[in-house]
Amino acid sequence: MTKNLLALGAAGLIAFVVVGWFLGWYHIQSVPTSNGREFKVDLNTPKITEDINKGKVKVEGFLHPNTTNPTLQPVSDPPPITTPRVTIVPVTTPPGTPDTFVLPGNLDNQGPQILPPPTVPPPLPPR
Repeated sequence: MTKNLLALGAAGLIAFVVVGWFLGWYHIQSVPTSNGREFKVDLNTPKITEDINKGKVKVEGFLHPNTTNPTLQPVSDPPPITTPRVTIVPVTTPPGTPDTFVLPGNLDNQGPQILPPPTVPPPLPPR
């Protein structure tokens, strides 16, 4: 039991050191003295308190997603979904060429667009 509590305390201390280092909760300075070196640790307690409160709000929002939180901004409604419009254009065949199709206009609007006759791919070989 005592070993488990010691391990839990060590894990908590390591987590505080790692998280605090990346979030800027403290700064460590090495200062040379006549007897050797001195290490100074400056704790930024307002930042620690602010980050812990932010974490509490996020955890409460995760645990209770249905409650309204005044700090969270409401998400706006997405735009309505509209169906795409399709324009059907008649396709004609010029007289005397039954295998050629003519569309009313091409993308540049320079008159009719003549399509080559359709080709049929060769049949697949048997397995």
